[in-house]
Amino acid sequence: MPAPEWSPRGDVRHFVGVGDLWIIAGQSNSAGYGRGPIEDPPTLGVHLLRNSEQWALAAHPLNDSTDTRHLVNREASNPGHAPYIQFGRTLQRTLGYPIGLVQTALGGSPLSAWNPTEPAPAPLFENLVHCARLAGGLVRGILWYQGETDTGSDELALNYTDRFCAAVKAWRAALKMPHLPVLTVQLNRVCEPATAEGDRRWTIVRDAQRRVPEHIDGVVVVPALDLPLSDLIHISPAGNLILGERLAHAALGAVFARPIDYRAPMIRAALQAGDDMVVLQFGDVTSRMDTLDTTAIPFRVEDSQGDVPLAGVAYPGDTTVRLALTRSLAYGAVVHGGYGEAPATVPLDIERMMPMLAFWAVPVAKAAVSGDPTSSSTK
Repeated sequence: MPAPEWSPRGDVRHFVGVGDLWIIAGQSNSAGYGRGPIEDPPTLGVHLLRNSEQWALAAHPLNDSTDTRHLVNREASNPGHAPYIQFGRTLQRTLGYPIGLVQTALGGSPLSAWNPTEPAPAPLFENLVHCARLAGGLVRGILWYQGETDTGSDELALNYTDRFCAAVKAWRAALKMPHLPVLTVQLNRVCEPATAEGDRRWTIVRDAQRRVPEHIDGVVVVPALDLPLSDLIHISPAGNLILGERLAHAALGAVFARPIDYRAPMIRAALQAGDDMVVLQFGDVTSRMDTLDTTAIPFRVEDSQGDVPLAGVAYPGDTTVRLALTRSLAYGAVVHGGYGEAPATVPLDIERMMPMLAFWAVPVAKAAVSGDPTSSSTK
């Protein structure tokens, strides 16, 4: 009989169960391209189905292509830091059970590669379905960060809402989950030299993302315009930690019905107040709308005569923001928020440090009653 310390060899099973499954999809900010030092170590209970199709403790880089079994989402360069270990860690600590991450993203991928209803092939859609089935278990939701590539033309930008809704329906049908939640991130910024076309298209795509929940249930949009970058377009590791926590809070509130204020401030109305002011009214504000940069002008007003220059932006301490105009409005006035490829600092629900969702072409309406329109408050 062998000594106790030399007991007969046996195989080891490291993962009997990996927990709730969350599929990571989209392009480079979802694949994880953050660069720079950060403490974001593996956490017991947060697992990753690697591209080798083997489960492991989740560790950066999540989209490592070493020994990949699916070349379709192999990165052309080495990825870095992503928001999703922080996402899984926050859920695991709150819910008390493991989280399994399934990485299917690919840097630079267009929406068409994920949407089988478009004429072009959709290889990343096929890979997403393959990986979800391979992982087995309950898919709790999809984590989606994409859209930069679709700012490349007016057609792609203007049709983004309809195309994304079609993609969501296709994912749900393929996975046989008609109410599968999708947590999506509104585009951050790009700090390349701006162009008029680029400014307009990036604003249109952000607005398209903002408006998706109006057209399809079960989609939540998380803001990112305040998050720092580590290069011209990719969110830094410090920003990813914030984003991962925001996504986790959105999951806890929208998917698990926990009492948490996860929604970002959303434009509700733009009202003309006299000849020289537009008042923006926001919903989903728990404290007050304010700014970290009182000189910033992240809004743009246009009418039939063209651009209406702003004299300034004021924050009266409630759920509104006031835009001071340099001339009277003509007909057809609209306001854009978080305008451009790299907008100026946008306002926040200040006590939550939650920035507003950017928007495009909200019509400016006459105030319903005379007096101070900032007395109106919505949540």
